[in-house]
Amino acid sequence: MRPKHHFSDRSRYLAEIVENARQYDQFVVEQVTTARQLYQLNGTIEILSTSPEMPDKLDLASLKATYQQLQNRLQYDCKRKLNNGPKPLKNTVQPPTNLK
Repeated sequence: MRPKHHFSDRSRYLAEIVENARQYDQFVVEQVTTARQLYQLNGTIEILSTSPEMPDKLDLASLKATYQQLQNRLQYDCKRKLNNGPKPLKNTVQPPTNLK
């Protein structure tokens, strides 16, 4: 017969695994949210900085500062993976040339 403490040790060990998995899941959600916000903000900055009708009241420097703050939230490995990951295809759909 096994001693009683064996089951409590095993239960504690499994509880720690579950807790670590939950913490990792939360970490992933936070990193994905931050990466998504960076992507969206980058697009906004790009559009507004190239738009001839950019409102005078808009402070582009403030948007860039927010972008930097978001970048600082990303873990190093996440930044590296985002920077080295597959690049989205641009202009892959060509307009038809034989329209009448």
